[in-house]
Amino acid sequence: MLRIHGNKFSQSKLSRMSWPGLAGTISCCALAFAIGLMLFPSLPQHTSAYDYDPDPGPGGVVSGTGASVGISLPTSIDFADVLPTPSGATTTATANLTITTSDSAGYSLYLYSSDGDNSLRPKISSLANISTINATAGDVGLTLSSLKPNTWGYNLGTEAPTDATTYTAVPTDKSTPIQTKDTSATNSANDTYTLSFGAKVDSTIASGAYSNALTVAVVAEPRAIIYIQDLTLADCQSRASDADFTVTDRRDDNDYTVRYINGACWMTQNLRLSGGQTLTSADSNVASSWSFPSTPLANSSYSYTEPQVTISSNTSYGGYYNFCAASAGTNCQSSSNFNTTYDICPRGWRLPTNGEMSSVTSYTSAFSPVYSGRYYNGSIYDTGSYGIWWSATASSSSNQHRLNYYSGSLGASNIDKYYGLSVRCIRSNPGTLTINFNGNGSTGGSTASQQIAAGNTASLSANGFTRTGYAFTGWNTAADGSGTSYADGADYTVTPATGDATITLYAQWGPSIQDFTNAQCQSLASNGNYTVYDIRDGSDYTVRYINGACWMTQNLRLSGSRTLTPSDSDVDSNWTFPNNSLTSGDSYTEARYAISDDSQHATEYGGYYNYCAASAGSVCEQTKMDATQSICPKGWKLPTGGSDSQQSGIAGTSYVDAFSPVYSGYYRDGSLYSPGSSGYWWSATAHNSFNQYYLYYNGSSLDTSGDYNRNNGYSVRCIRSS
Repeated sequence: MLRIHGNKFSQSKLSRMSWPGLAGTISCCALAFAIGLMLFPSLPQHTSAYDYDPDPGPGGVVSGTGASVGISLPTSIDFADVLPTPSGATTTATANLTITTSDSAGYSLYLYSSDGDNSLRPKISSLANISTINATAGDVGLTLSSLKPNTWGYNLGTEAPTDATTYTAVPTDKSTPIQTKDTSATNSANDTYTLSFGAKVDSTIASGAYSNALTVAVVAEPRAIIYIQDLTLADCQSRASDADFTVTDRRDDNDYTVRYINGACWMTQNLRLSGGQTLTSADSNVASSWSFPSTPLANSSYSYTEPQVTISSNTSYGGYYNFCAASAGTNCQSSSNFNTTYDICPRGWRLPTNGEMSSVTSYTSAFSPVYSGRYYNGSIYDTGSYGIWWSATASSSSNQHRLNYYSGSLGASNIDKYYGLSVRCIRSNPGTLTINFNGNGSTGGSTASQQIAAGNTASLSANGFTRTGYAFTGWNTAADGSGTSYADGADYTVTPATGDATITLYAQWGPSIQDFTNAQCQSLASNGNYTVYDIRDGSDYTVRYINGACWMTQNLRLSGSRTLTPSDSDVDSNWTFPNNSLTSGDSYTEARYAISDDSQHATEYGGYYNYCAASAGSVCEQTKMDATQSICPKGWKLPTGGSDSQQSGIAGTSYVDAFSPVYSGYYRDGSLYSPGSSGYWWSATAHNSFNQYYLYYNGSSLDTSGDYNRNNGYSVRCIRSS
């Protein structure tokens, strides 16, 4: 006869344990109970306690700090009365098992023999044991009736056992959980299982009491932390589209749920990143380090120019950011209609575009739980009825597109950038930008297309086009040069985007200054500047037709350490332009020059050359007079000076606009003098064996009456004339 014993339930005591080498602590619960099979005498209760400490394995991290679990079940379970038969009689015993946990990641449930022996053992030691199911011998998936005689097993389900219930071998240890529950939220209601045991005995088993002490243990589930910065789109896509799962932002250890929606991975909780920290490109969607301030959204302070943030005490609401803060400082003005380039999202994530927001308006379940409202004038409005989120797309100079949830539906709209709104970040296919290069009138060569993945920066392919009689001056997004310009080999950054895109860059051509004829210059309007290209160093210069000649309207900035040849310079034969700096006590006998070290004026001021350098070595001693050659490009030369000269032909006020923008001053004894107030330019004409005529701008008019010592560093303006 088999008999059920007492049904007294007990709640085990929670014991807090620290798992060595892991972050955080958990509480686990183990409850030992006795199970017995009895022939005749009653079975004494057998209970014990066991502290459970499983190995979470490499990389295991406890979810949260102080996560706890609790279990309850009867202290003892006995089988019902049964009369053994030669073929084997069957019986079952059941008990309800209840589990609670505060761990959002779930838990693992274990059942095992408390002492490692999983057989039902007789009270009288001389009697034989009743073994558990032998799984290694193929005893799997057995129903009660198909059990081998004198075996027993368990089943864990949610309902009382039936004839179809299958039984499994009772584990000898805690190596493998019998139930694992993975969740993204704490269980708000108790989890209840039906723990059942099945046994079959035949008449070969002697009468007596058979029992075993088993332990049920439940452990807060160790969860390896997935950082949102490391979650790939493929990882997200592998999850069910309607299942949220938890990731962690390594910047502040905040956890967020995310979901794969309509081709992208979306956060389904509002960002709650607070200020007072530095965001870096290693963990944030910023180009370089950016200081995220802790400036709160202020009353009646509607600023476009400074980032402001307020974090709600309600965790589900997250943070309220004006758009300057949400864009990580990339859109902090109302005067320009800028879309967002970077933002405060985690690295690899970004603000969604208006188009992406419009594409998810049917996925209300990802947004409806959070009615965070908006922050305005120092207060939160519309909580409980509205949810409003920033997009990356501007609708005007002062407004930004947004996604809003109201009355059960999602819609796209726009709002002023100074409002405090919530942020939902997405990770999508970054796409690839294909750049096609158009020769735009080229007569030879080619430049292969280039691909740059979104979010990356690469150097543009070097130009391979040629055009007879012209020099390549760079690329432009418009054929006529009215778009955005890029230098040859310039860095090109593809900002975060969705999907693939293609653009075309058009080659821009300007005749080289060496090939630009006086007739071409004469065809220009008298007050129109034209850009040409110096093949010697790649510098661009503007030129203008003035008083019968073509004049450079910018100062020459040719630097040293190069050889000038008759094919590219105004020299009779090759001449080495040295890298000697202008210093105190400069002489006539060696060529010297200086380039302004002021980054603001290096291009504007150009170079300062003593006359030995300006004349390409043709006037480097007192016995030499007029310059026969110069450092000007081939076909160009220094203008004549003094009375009745090319310089005197432009004296006065008629042509000051070609010179007045450049008050480069002069260089003497190692120092720069009078920048911003005057300009000095060498002529090709000597005044005497010591001095050279120059053109002078005094702030109001051009004057050619002056001359000065040739060891001074003056600017150079080259001309081309018939």
